[in-house]
Amino acid sequence: MKYSSSLKCVTVLAGVLMLASCGGGDDNEAGSPVALNLSPSSIGWKADPGETTCASGPLDEVFINGGVGPYTIQNSSKTIVTVPDKVENRGDSFVVNYTGNCTQEGGITITIVDVKKAQVVLTIKNLPADAT
Repeated sequence: MKYSSSLKCVTVLAGVLMLASCGGGDDNEAGSPVALNLSPSSIGWKADPGETTCASGPLDEVFINGGVGPYTIQNSSKTIVTVPDKVENRGDSFVVNYTGNCTQEGGITITIVDVKKAQVVLTIKNLPADAT
């Protein structure tokens, strides 16, 4: 089967135009890798020395940026704070909640892992009682 040179030229030109129209948008939209990160990357609570009972309820909302969802969340101190086990999409957030138990620990870590095994750590620090 023979094709005319003008038909070949039109076919090649259409292919080039289709490829040239791809892309655009920011890194997230274009599929480029964006490093996994959190906002905020650390949060804190106040507990007086010797306290055994603290307030319960929401501490802070944390947004997951970058990486590739879904994300698993690993909590090192479930008796002090609670978080969901999983967040589905980049840009989604989760809430860190106090359980009402206090700790005098230097800090708690919450590890977020994406499907490509990239990790980032949220640090929750015990602030001095007179901190603002």
